[in-house]
Amino acid sequence: MDLIARNINYSPGYLTKIFAQQFNITPLKYIISLRISKAKNLLLSNPGLTIKQVGEVVGYSEQGYFSRIFKKYVGMIPFEFRENG
Repeated sequence: MDLIARNINYSPGYLTKIFAQQFNITPLKYIISLRISKAKNLLLSNPGLTIKQVGEVVGYSEQGYFSRIFKKYVGMIPFEFRENG
């Protein structure tokens, strides 16, 4: 957000506020939802990838953190999601 805000001469806080008003979601939550959506697709379409690899592809370097975020948004850990696919 900082880079975008600087390029259009707005403060990051103001840009975040405008984004949230327009889309009813914060930029951070929007980015997380995109990452989780991509992870769900990878888990189901690429069974050869490990959970760690899926997390890394979508931007999480720590498998444990990826699993916690995934569970928070999906309701189950990545392994369970893949198994129930």
